[in-house]
Amino acid sequence: LVPMVGVVQAKTDMLDIVYNSDVLVVDMSIKTQQFLLNYHIGVREHLKRYDNIVLVLFSRGKVTEELNRTKLFPYVITDAGVAVSLDDRYIQASFEEYDNLRNQVCSRLPALSENLERTFSELETRNRATLKERFIADIRRVREQYKGAELRERLRTMRRRLDDPEMLSTEILLNMLLSYRDSEFNNRQQVVCLVLYAMGLVAPNSEARKTTCDFT
Repeated sequence: LVPMVGVVQAKTDMLDIVYNSDVLVVDMSIKTQQFLLNYHIGVREHLKRYDNIVLVLFSRGKVTEELNRTKLFPYVITDAGVAVSLDDRYIQASFEEYDNLRNQVCSRLPALSENLERTFSELETRNRATLKERFIADIRRVREQYKGAELRERLRTMRRRLDDPEMLSTEILLNMLLSYRDSEFNNRQQVVCLVLYAMGLVAPNSEARKTTCDFT
């Protein structure tokens, strides 16, 4: 969570989080903050970080434009204090009579938290697929560029990227094993451990992995 004051003051540690987070969620309900937040989203898009989500508290008469490549989540707060998401039907039509329809409409709308959770899950699945593709491309590149001890060192560093079990796939495992072969990596115990880890037979944080699978 990055406080708005940190963004306004352009604190380095705050902007580092804003620019480098996998997904950025900002609330643009306060009009005076919109220009600055739009600017920082633009910087992220320039850095090819397109997973940006904008929340806006809807009110009658407020016009909200969807940002380029940005998911927009207009919402309202019910009398019970629950944030619910609005869709285009209610923004463009029903909410002309917003005051009268508020309770009736809100009771049929999904909670904002549910929509965000579903969106995060979709982004995680998509990003993991991208990370797998990038890992395979990287490992093929280092296998072509380096040999022997230098290749082993590169592989040791790349191995840490597989600490997330969801990153493992048959293609990644095959490329890792081919790379260890090319690097003349002779520690068979650790190669076996990598295979067992990929098969789910060695837990990510188990003592067996810590003692035999560190690839140092």
